Amino acid sequence: MCHAMHIHPQVVKSVKVLEGRVLQAQKDMKELTGKFQKSKGEYANKERAEANLHIEVRNKKEAAQYVEGPRAKLEAVEAAAKAAEEAAAAMVSLTGEELEGFAKPATVLKNVEKLHARVTEKAAVVREVLKEQQKVLAELKTQTGGTAEAKKQFASISQKLQEFVGKTSKASSIVKAKCASLVTAKLDPAAEGIHKHAQKKKLSPEQLFKSLKSGDKISEKAFCKLLASLEGLSITSEQAKLICQKLESDGISQDTFIKYVVIYYKVVKAIVFTDALDLAKCKTVRRGDVGEIIEVLEGPVRDEANDMTRVRGTSTVDGKVTEGWVTVSGNKGTAFLEKTIVVKKEDKVVEPKKV
Repeated sequence: MCHAMHIHPQVVKSVKVLEGRVLQAQKDMKELTGKFQKSKGEYANKERAEANLHIEVRNKKEAAQYVEGPRAKLEAVEAAAKAAEEAAAAMVSLTGEELEGFAKPATVLKNVEKLHARVTEKAAVVREVLKEQQKVLAELKTQTGGTAEAKKQFASISQKLQEFVGKTSKASSIVKAKCASLVTAKLDPAAEGIHKHAQKKKLSPEQLFKSLKSGDKISEKAFCKLLASLEGLSITSEQAKLICQKLESDGISQDTFIKYVVIYYKVVKAIVFTDALDLAKCKTVRRGDVGEIIEVLEGPVRDEANDMTRVRGTSTVDGKVTEGWVTVSGNKGTAFLEKTIVVKKEDKVVEPKKV
């Protein structure tokens, strides 16, 4: 008769504890071996690096004669690019009322454009110097570790140059766009204000231009002074500068001034020319046909009694000139005329072809 052998529970517990310690010791040994192998590899790498250090130093020293010139030129680009970003920062984040109320948009735009031009100019110098040095390397009969290092650094310089130019172009574009948004809403009111000013002075646009010009152009200062003098026009001096720069950057020529100030309408719904503003007292001169171009001589004038807007203008059809008052929009909202842009060709006004 067999009896099962009984093991004391304390012995079982001691065996399990021992097994756990053995497993932990094996794990610790494995980790220690891994660390040892890693340290051994790092030490070997360090030995190789130290062994090759003098080679790297020698290569960089050899490369310096080719790289120092382009790198020095690149530093000038970096400085100009940083200055451009800092100048643009005053406007970059502005929108809505904050942008509308910003005091110096024209000044910021001028500074950023100046710095952008500087970056572009200096970047061209860097590219030219790089090209020259790359040519020198290509003509060497023997290529060394030093020439390889120079080529590597040339690539780095080109990449950084591209980054600086890109950041500057982006900053410039943002400032231009924001300034353009400020100007867009002011262009037509300013043109109409100048037109009314000329009428009040009983001057033609050509005569007004001659009274303002210095040499063959109206200076920015004179143009801004004109805008500041206009009644009922809310334009700051900086916004006036933006309008001037929008029209022409180095003073406003007669062609540009006339195209801006002279207002043209196109007949979009047949309407008559009359000899007087007051519809109750006027006589019909002739009918204006769809597509006809009218140059405004006076107005737009609001006829409150009849609840409509009218202009006095002139139009030439088949060599015959007609002058009279024409209704822009009727009392029921019907549009008879719409603004258009025209060019003069052999004493005729024609709409430019749409591209």
